[in-house]
Amino acid sequence: MENNFVIILKNDKVSKRLSTSQFIIKENGSLWVENSGTIYPMLSLPEGADKKKYLKMLEKKEFDKVASCTMKVGEIINGGEIVMGDDWANHPVNKKIQAEEDRRREQEKKMVKIFLSTRGWGDYSNVEWRGDITRPNEEILEECKTALENGYDVDFPDQSDEELLKKIVEAREKWEGKEAAKKEAETAEQADIQHKIETGFCFNCESWCHGDCGNYSNDPVIKYKRELESARKEQSYGIHD
Repeated sequence: MENNFVIILKNDKVSKRLSTSQFIIKENGSLWVENSGTIYPMLSLPEGADKKKYLKMLEKKEFDKVASCTMKVGEIINGGEIVMGDDWANHPVNKKIQAEEDRRREQEKKMVKIFLSTRGWGDYSNVEWRGDITRPNEEILEECKTALENGYDVDFPDQSDEELLKKIVEAREKWEGKEAAKKEAETAEQADIQHKIETGFCFNCESWCHGDCGNYSNDPVIKYKRELESARKEQSYGIHD
């Protein structure tokens, strides 16, 4: 695998992502980038540094004066770090980013809208509650009541707790049904793939060809790659779900 990009970190946060055409790594490991036809070293300045002073040194090409701040592969300079593309997947910062993204996606799955009321004449949106449907009924109830009390020109502001709780329970039951159906479908798909693997299915030609297609593969990764490529083609033509 080739390092076709680098990630620039500053104090464990992603500062830049550079593709191969945007950087040069010299023999001493220092990272250089092109700007207006001139190659400059990538700097990681200390906290509170006078940026204008360093910019003037770069403009004058006084690179020896900024050597202590020049970023190098394998070194952390003033909180700045270069991560080669091949190393990014297993880097602690990337793993933290991915974990946070996984948590965000899981939380997003719990987000539900509950219709509370229409609003007056004119082009007004409905009064709705949106939030984590797995939270206690009492908390959601109070937020629904607040939305009705504070909403503008609400048609049905005086709903009883029983009416609102009914809407909350129905929304949760509907959400739980969708989640259960989704998990059931995922389990069935995995079982189908495992069955195909065990019975010699060819994921390349999508049949039990027993090698007759000339490019036999029992690896289901081919299926996922094909589906991903199909989705990319659809998006490139402006086709979106």
